[in-house]
Amino acid sequence: SEDCGICDVCVGNKRDAASPNSIHSAREQILQLLSDGQRHNIAELQANSIPLLKLWAALDDLVKEEDVMTDGTHFWSNA
Repeated sequence: SEDCGICDVCVGNKRDAASPNSIHSAREQILQLLSDGQRHNIAELQANSIPLLKLWAALDDLVKEEDVMTDGTHFWSNA
C-alpha cells in the first residue's frame, strides 16, 4: 500500500527525503504564521506552499519539541 504522507509512520518513512535545511525553512514559515496567537487548521498551513511532506515533518518536530501545540485539528504557537 502507498504511504498516506500524513500519519506518524508515513512521515517517519519519508523523513529522510526532506533535508534538514528545507525542514528548518518550513519550521520558520509555520512559526511565522502561528505567531499571531490564533489557532490554525492544516489547510491554512498548507496555503504557505510548503510541500506536504516537509510540512508534516516540520510540524512533527515542532509538536515534539512543544513549540507548537495541537488538538488534532488545529495548531497554535506555544510561545
